[in-house]
Amino acid sequence: MDKTDIQGRSAIFHALEDGHFSTAGLLLEKGCNPCIADINENTLLHILAKRPNRGLIGQLLEMGISLEGRNGKGLRPIEVAIQNAQLQAVDIFLRRGARLRSLTWQIAFETHPPLVLMLLRKLLEDAQFLLRRRRNIEAEHRFNYALQKFGEIEKFGEKYLKKENLNLNEEGEEEEEEEKYWKEKEAEFNIIQSHVKKFKIHTLHSMAALKRKANRIEEAINLISEAIEIINEKGINEENASILSSDEEDVEFDNLNTTENIKLKCQQQRLFELHLLRAKCHFDARNMSNARLDAHFATSLRPEDQEAKSLAAILNIN
Repeated sequence: MDKTDIQGRSAIFHALEDGHFSTAGLLLEKGCNPCIADINENTLLHILAKRPNRGLIGQLLEMGISLEGRNGKGLRPIEVAIQNAQLQAVDIFLRRGARLRSLTWQIAFETHPPLVLMLLRKLLEDAQFLLRRRRNIEAEHRFNYALQKFGEIEKFGEKYLKKENLNLNEEGEEEEEEEKYWKEKEAEFNIIQSHVKKFKIHTLHSMAALKRKANRIEEAINLISEAIEIINEKGINEENASILSSDEEDVEFDNLNTTENIKLKCQQQRLFELHLLRAKCHFDARNMSNARLDAHFATSLRPEDQEAKSLAAILNIN
């Protein structure tokens, strides 16, 4: 049952490669060696990274096969899954605790950039989990790592989409297929960048709340200001804040589609939360004039919010 061919692959390897998962499961039940690796040092998890099956992956992990095992190219199963754009496998490995290393991000950048969003989401989920467990220092480390990756993604996108990457014909004109390819790539990266900005705003907000708890008020204010600046670049600012919160908003949004409406509403909510938090930070720092400005803006976005109204009332007394 564990006899191998010249590639060092046993029957279960071939079953997995051909997608015969029931056969592979039967072989495991009959006692085949799950720890076997082929001549390229691929384990069974490396094979499942290309043709994922949630049940078999779970079974192999329970049998002690490591997610961190590397093949002859130095790749772990998660990196093989990313190379092959196997979203299901990437998701399974992340949920089962696969670590993110520099090579993991690099492969995602270079082969399937949209998968970078999955890695970022996992990183931020880990940070939020640590926050719930009140392991604030570890959570802050995750957030800082995420901020580092946001910068790398922005630089990678700019470099990747430079026009000198295009192959030009003798007349210096872009060939039609090449031009279409790069337009698709640009659209893809624009979508990625949009999501990355949302993640970055969320991360800056969470980091600022942590800094305030640690009484690092100036750092918290700087983080909030950076998040607000990003949102304002996306189109929400003090000039149209009153429009967004008015009773006439249905009329104002007549020319916007539902998706755009929802997007603006989400931005408005985040902007409210950020200005309210910055008002509290300024209050903590006894900077009442700036606290009033932020509290006033927060109440202009959410006039019905009791916390914002109470803070504004206190500030107006002082």
